[in-house]
Amino acid sequence: VNKMLNNEVPKIEVISEPILQTKEPDGLAGRVAVIADIGIESDEIFTGDNYKSFIANLPTEVDKTKADFKAIEKMFIQKNDSRGVTFLEVVPIKTYDLTNFGKCLDKLETEDFDILVIPTPIKYEKTEDINDTWLELLKSWLQARYTNKSGVGVVFGLEESSTSGESIVERMVKLAGQRGVYGVFFQPINGWSLNETIGFMSGTIAGRKLNKSLTHKVVKGINSITDSEGNNKEVIFNSKDSIGYKYMNSGVTVLRPFNRRNGEFGVLRSNCPSGYDLAIERSADYMTRQFQLVDYLGDSNSVTTLDAIAGEVNSRIFTFTNTLNLCNNIETSIQKINHHTVEIDIKYIFDGIIDYIKVYIAIEESNE
Repeated sequence: VNKMLNNEVPKIEVISEPILQTKEPDGLAGRVAVIADIGIESDEIFTGDNYKSFIANLPTEVDKTKADFKAIEKMFIQKNDSRGVTFLEVVPIKTYDLTNFGKCLDKLETEDFDILVIPTPIKYEKTEDINDTWLELLKSWLQARYTNKSGVGVVFGLEESSTSGESIVERMVKLAGQRGVYGVFFQPINGWSLNETIGFMSGTIAGRKLNKSLTHKVVKGINSITDSEGNNKEVIFNSKDSIGYKYMNSGVTVLRPFNRRNGEFGVLRSNCPSGYDLAIERSADYMTRQFQLVDYLGDSNSVTTLDAIAGEVNSRIFTFTNTLNLCNNIETSIQKINHHTVEIDIKYIFDGIIDYIKVYIAIEESNE
């Protein structure tokens, strides 16, 4: 007996649901602020938790052909080694001069983010009294931010110039020992501008777990180390005196091929100007931000309050060392200094980053 079928045509039904606020995974610090030339002047800070929502918040006069705008788009790229940027704040800078750069830094002083990105390579300025004013301003801002609020990292680029009077390596001396410099790039990739490269690498850093170093790691999405004119921007490491070593030892993030045939390119060593690896810098800054116990400001400075603070501190220590594995150990002491001051001493103890493996080989001929 033939039975009449009354099935629906196979289909997919999409129903719009309210957007739920999702918590950023613990151990990921992907909130990024950007000082960018997007073709407009505005006192507003434009935000978005994905590229689509960011675009929706922009005025129509934005110039999407700008290199900085293209850099922002690349920050949201997701791949299997990085989630990309998880939240973005953009401060527009149309006239890219020192005064406006300083104003943009001031605007970000009260903002809550993890990494500051400057896609346009930082300029060199020299007068009779002041050298490299842009770098000095950025350095002062980093130090003030760390002292007054909480540490953040910065990613930016430098370009070699025949007119500046100093090479990139010489300029990096000014940053020696400086905390918070997560990445300094000078090599364009994939035929892009350096601005776009900085955007892509910033997104890569922001979207990786804090304890994941980039030292000797392949970065997905890098297909070549070339600029927009197709010029090869790889550097040589044939001796300790070669330019590659000089860049690396100055704290610049050097990109190089690992397996050209398979298209594998990445970071040679992610040592920061501070001397610490990127993973250590990011982890320390993240944990320090979490130790901002602002909820206790205004409470009575009593034994009960000290016990509560100790409980909060110990809870965070357990999370950082046992759950997230951000560091090996954390040593703390909490004491009342006077009737309105509590002092907390914190010492982070990190495992090192492996950069040297010895392999011993023995060769023996069989007598059989």
